[in-house]
Amino acid sequence: RTVGLGRRSTQRFNIGIYEAFAITTSSDTVVALDSVFRLCGRFPPSSVEFLECQLEVSQEASTIVADVRQQVDKSVRGLEGLINGLREIEGPKSLVWISEGLFIDGPGVELASLERLAGEANVTISVIMIDRPLTDVTELAPSPTRRQDREGETRGLEMMAGMTRGTFYRVAANAEAAFQRLEDELSGYYLLAIEMGASDRDGKRHPISVSVRRRGANVRARRDFQIALESQTRKESAEDRLLRTLRAPFAATDLPLRLATYAYQEPQSSKVRVLMATEI
Repeated sequence: RTVGLGRRSTQRFNIGIYEAFAITTSSDTVVALDSVFRLCGRFPPSSVEFLECQLEVSQEASTIVADVRQQVDKSVRGLEGLINGLREIEGPKSLVWISEGLFIDGPGVELASLERLAGEANVTISVIMIDRPLTDVTELAPSPTRRQDREGETRGLEMMAGMTRGTFYRVAANAEAAFQRLEDELSGYYLLAIEMGASDRDGKRHPISVSVRRRGANVRARRDFQIALESQTRKESAEDRLLRTLRAPFAATDLPLRLATYAYQEPQSSKVRVLMATEI
């Protein structure tokens, strides 16, 4: 019963996502030139019609790039909200993100905030990518850079999983194997601690590397850590701890209570009064 928010933009030209980025950011001049001559080749190269067509192609490519970046930003903002909500729950948390793709063109600076927030909230994001068919009846024509488009969408999800210490699964028809693998991985983990020096308590991010000698083992660990300055940390009061406990979605089964009972005769009555004093 989940309703998606995706929409297909109206385009005059058949321009792929990778092609649009190549035209707008000049990341691939060969693809950019080929696309212009493919779409405007019916006009002489020096004619006014060719220059106008080239300008229209450039404008439409910029619109496609803006739409893709907006979709990526919405996805990242949504994940940030989920991670911040999970911050209230103590201990390690695992989040499974199901998606058809997240196009990232470049080193992935758009995902840097997810890596930082996931580390602070102790959240691991595992990604299940649903494969798309090569042909779609809703498309008038397939993308001319379908393979590069899919590589960019896959790279974004792989980077998200890698930055947040998660795993990446590609699913074509049946996701049972992927969920079974996730269940096996979540059934246990190793909790390692590090001894920090005085220079680590500077509020900056420091790289950390974890490795094992066992062959064939995949290690998933944080790539860095950050210790806040004492001036930046606020001591939690009893009221803050109580609010955090009440906001948590799980029952606090280990809440310590001190209880003392006192029984005495009710004045001018045959009943016994019981007084209970508790301290949380």
